[in-house]
Amino acid sequence: MELDTAAGHGILEAAGGAVTEPDGSAFLYGKPGFVNPPFVAWGSAPP
Repeated sequence: MELDTAAGHGILEAAGGAVTEPDGSAFLYGKPGFVNPPFVAWGSAPP
């Protein structure tokens, strides 16, 4: 769920990382039902 990932996403981005969908597209919030699709958390921004 979005509320379960939002804080970690913010902390990871502040530390130079990123969260994306598996295809590399942006991981967005405000989805119907607030259910997250699969995602990838990167230790550094992807190339």
